[in-house]
Amino acid sequence: MKFVEIYDFATATKARIPAPELAPGMVRVNLEGIGSVFVAGVEMDAYLAAKHEADSPAPVKRLPEGFDRIARATWAMLEANLPWMTEKAWLEGLLADPRPVAELVGWMKVIVVCDEMTRGQMDGPGIGRDLFAVAANALVNGEEALETVELAGISKATAQVCMEKMLHVDPREFSRFWADRLADDDFAVLAGAIERGDG
Repeated sequence: MKFVEIYDFATATKARIPAPELAPGMVRVNLEGIGSVFVAGVEMDAYLAAKHEADSPAPVKRLPEGFDRIARATWAMLEANLPWMTEKAWLEGLLADPRPVAELVGWMKVIVVCDEMTRGQMDGPGIGRDLFAVAANALVNGEEALETVELAGISKATAQVCMEKMLHVDPREFSRFWADRLADDDFAVLAGAIERGDG
């Protein structure tokens, strides 16, 4: 059985638990001085908000030339699945990431996987939402994604397929998908960044 470490901000303690005991909404993070652990998403949000207020303002990072347009095209496809978030907040989160291009490419992969999983064969309430949740959790939590998401509209087997697709996105499918949706110049910027290893 696979074990993972969880961290409790209230008690500042780590514990080791079986991966199947992870609660929905937990996310894998790398905390300075603590390491790679799973934390409750709401606790992480509170921690980040407090840390943001305590830290002095950091210099504003920018995406490389052309990536602002790619980020907006990505947001346009994510927006329906993130109703609690605004484009401004999502872009700020992207820029706060230490590797914003890699983070953006990760979200672009979520979109590719969801499109592939829903193309003409999945309809009904909850299915698209569940697939998005699995893909997004796989982006953050890797192989433990299914332990941290509640399924309402898809089977565990379908969720497993979605997670595997997210963990092993076919580069050709990724390129085909985005070549059809981005301007030629923007797709060239994206392809160049991926080739350099930025994404």
